Amino acid sequence: MRYIRLFFKVAITVSLLISSASAADKEFDSEQILSDLESRLKLSSEKLSRLKPAIDEKSAELKKSMHESVDKGFAHLHEMSEKLDSVSKDAEKKAEEILNSEEMEKLKDYLGKIDEKAINEMKDRAVADLSAILELTEAQVEKLKPILEDSYTQLNEIFTDLAKEGNRSWEGFKQQYEKFSDDLQEKLQDTLDNRQIEKLRKYNEENKVKVQKALYSV
Repeated sequence: MRYIRLFFKVAITVSLLISSASAADKEFDSEQILSDLESRLKLSSEKLSRLKPAIDEKSAELKKSMHESVDKGFAHLHEMSEKLDSVSKDAEKKAEEILNSEEMEKLKDYLGKIDEKAINEMKDRAVADLSAILELTEAQVEKLKPILEDSYTQLNEIFTDLAKEGNRSWEGFKQQYEKFSDDLQEKLQDTLDNRQIEKLRKYNEENKVKVQKALYSV
């Protein structure tokens, strides 16, 4: 039985498309974004020139976040989402002085879509990371990918709720995270062998430390 052994920068051919950091650099390049906006919004060169500094900042944050996601994994998801949203809002605020109302609506829609694309790519990387650590077969990846993506979405919601409530108690969050880990293991255990289940337990324990550092480091 052939196992997939790839770590942190993974390419899995069963409907799992993982962009490398260099691909993210190209995809979220400032000039590419400006070209897209020129096409979608039919902007003049004068407006594009005035909009460029805000787009440069947006591009830089997208690239930075995608590079960081390779090292930090899903623990970075909530932090990444907040940063991208904040930079988008900054870009929109600066664009208000440049664009008319119709152009502004199109800009907001476009920025929202590229943020969503970056988050989805980050989820794919997290799935690929766990797939490599557990040494999943291609058949297991195909079966478990939707479950893993859904689990990471749930974890991001836990992060979001925590931020809204302002609850900085590690004990409180740890209980939520442990429930998330138990639920994830229960969903995966029928598909994993004993060795993979043990690897999953170890992975979840190690990620408690990652999550704690990501959320509560000063």
